[in-house]
Amino acid sequence: MCSTKKCNHLINSNKLFGPPRCLAFIILFFLFKFCFSQSGLKFYSNDFPKEKRTSYKVFDKKINFSGHLSIKFNLSFYNKIFIGDIFMVDGFADGSKFSLYYNYDFENEKGGQLILNKVGEKRLFEIPVSEGIINSEEWHELEVVFDFKNNLLRYEFYNQKDSFRYNYESQNNSLNIIFGSKINFSDVPAFKIRDLELKDINNNFNFKLDQNNGEKVYNNQSSVSGFVKNPYWLIKDYYNWKRIKKIEFKDNYNVIFNERSSKFFLIGADDMLTYDVSTEIVERIEYSNVIQMNNFTTGNGFIDDSNNHLLYYQIKKDNIEKNNLIQKKLGINYTPDEILFNKINSKNNQFTVSKLNLNNFEWKGIYKNNLSEFQLFHHNSFFDFESHKLFLFNGYGDFKFHNALKVYDLKNQNLKSLTIKGDQINPRFYSAVNYSNNKKLFLYGGVGNPSGNESLGKQFYYDLYKLDFSQRKDTVYSKRLWSKKNEGLDLFNSESLFFTSDQKSFFVSTYKDINDKGYVKLKKIQIENGDEIQVGDSILINTSKLANKSNLFYSSTRKKFFFYTKEFNDNKFKSNKITFYSIEDDPITLDQFSTIIKNRPTRKLFYIFLIIGVVLITLFILKRNRKIFLKRKKNNHIYVRSDRSNVRIEIDDILAVEAIKDYVKIVSIHQNYLVHSNLSKFQKKLPSKNFIRVHRSFLINKNKITKIETELVYVGSKYYKIGGSYIKSVK
Repeated sequence: MCSTKKCNHLINSNKLFGPPRCLAFIILFFLFKFCFSQSGLKFYSNDFPKEKRTSYKVFDKKINFSGHLSIKFNLSFYNKIFIGDIFMVDGFADGSKFSLYYNYDFENEKGGQLILNKVGEKRLFEIPVSEGIINSEEWHELEVVFDFKNNLLRYEFYNQKDSFRYNYESQNNSLNIIFGSKINFSDVPAFKIRDLELKDINNNFNFKLDQNNGEKVYNNQSSVSGFVKNPYWLIKDYYNWKRIKKIEFKDNYNVIFNERSSKFFLIGADDMLTYDVSTEIVERIEYSNVIQMNNFTTGNGFIDDSNNHLLYYQIKKDNIEKNNLIQKKLGINYTPDEILFNKINSKNNQFTVSKLNLNNFEWKGIYKNNLSEFQLFHHNSFFDFESHKLFLFNGYGDFKFHNALKVYDLKNQNLKSLTIKGDQINPRFYSAVNYSNNKKLFLYGGVGNPSGNESLGKQFYYDLYKLDFSQRKDTVYSKRLWSKKNEGLDLFNSESLFFTSDQKSFFVSTYKDINDKGYVKLKKIQIENGDEIQVGDSILINTSKLANKSNLFYSSTRKKFFFYTKEFNDNKFKSNKITFYSIEDDPITLDQFSTIIKNRPTRKLFYIFLIIGVVLITLFILKRNRKIFLKRKKNNHIYVRSDRSNVRIEIDDILAVEAIKDYVKIVSIHQNYLVHSNLSKFQKKLPSKNFIRVHRSFLINKNKITKIETELVYVGSKYYKIGGSYIKSVK
């Protein structure tokens, strides 16, 4: 993009395509930035059948590389356990092949290596890859250089670089590069690439890999092409929610997410499951001890990484409602034996707050009393790790909407209510919250009404509150940032919301409750004014049971959003299925996804038309500006023939023009000029916006008029009579 200094120079010098050229570069810069920021090719790995794995042959036919071959691209891993070749270079003059192989340290689980091999002969060098790099899914630039001229092998990766001696047979080699699966080399790591660049002393081939679909892959100039088998174009992961795991359960399990490790913990009464999204491994873990836990559906949990503990709570003890009508309302269908068993069970040492040690998986009961008098469905909860306090807010229970704010202090094992001062928050449930380290809580939307009485009906809130927990122990201060009118988009929200990196917007998942089915949508909402857009496609969720749950999570290490749904199969709130989904951070809208060009030739054609369009617009602006400039230039002065000389007179210096027989007298600030012409003909040389006819013999510069009387117009010390037919136009 051109510099500001250069742009200003072009503007000031009025060179052809000066300002428009800079504007065109700026437009194209941002256009390319958007088109390629979410590009890339993902490779189907060893968890797929061999014939389904991805293979990318960069060139249709071998290309001659002279002096050296540099292979540079951005690399990312999405699963650490699958090993194999990243790429292979084939066609060296001595018949040798080279491959870059990814291997993982399964024994120690402390990372892996990128190994450059001379295929079938020897290992040439290793590049260490840390566990953090592999697990994060971050992009890192890798360059491997085969230096034929200086007989060297070089690499540079993640602040590491080195070079090694290797003797090549020739300084010119006709080569091809294949990423992923190859004949007789079918092991493919779980990796992604983008911004591929191949160059030597004569050539520079760039492949953005920014396609939406297709198997033909072109470089940026569409001059060379290759072929990819079983491609997975990454742009889809920025729009499509991808279902990554589905698990069926006979009993109730509650879902907790560990953001640091990107693991889900599924907590059951007798055991728990962990689901690692980085390896897609589900592991069942038995507890070291048995503790009587409430297995109802209105609880939640939090991971304390500093102490490697899991805090788990349920709102109240498992006690079947005595009122059969309430059972019917909630959809609970228990047999008499089950009711008797639960009544007996509820009298035992049952805890509502417990802690699980993740080192030895031993439970410790903390609190036995109920956290509320009734179950609270779709309430909000958050945990302050610094003060070790659990907060409970909002929710639906006992046929009412609630807005009570309670806090349970783990240190003192004390439960109390907090006072909210400032802007009132109406009773509601299905609100979304985000609690930060500076003891600020953001609360968005929800469903309820000012009285809290369900019989009055529901209001769907589109508002954002900021609550300050830092000023006093027993008081929280509330400020409503904005509230928007309901425009008919009746929505339910996830329990969590997440801010964008610039802190100007937040993401929240919402859905409508229609015919036992709802379509979950991810929304990006501006904090300043509440303006919103939908990003990504939709997820179908069953909303037929009040206890069905869903929530949105974010992993800062993997730069992904995760979403889960828990849908019960029975009316006992036990048998259920839990489904997990993911979408890449910075997801795009449907319009953005629809405009992604499908293949490189079309993209080339698109940019040709784009450039032509920019050029035409530029020419139009330039032509228009030139006309204006020439017109202004023309109107700045005139040349007249006076006293046998061509005289230049500035328009602004002319006070009046008087008709004298076959001549006109130009009265100027400096002197007068006598020109052979008539007044009507001469008037055409002057800009009409500056001069007005006041008499058949007088033409006056409007900008020089100092006073107008009934029949006289004054120009400085001179005055001119206004003709009868001109009075109206003058005044």
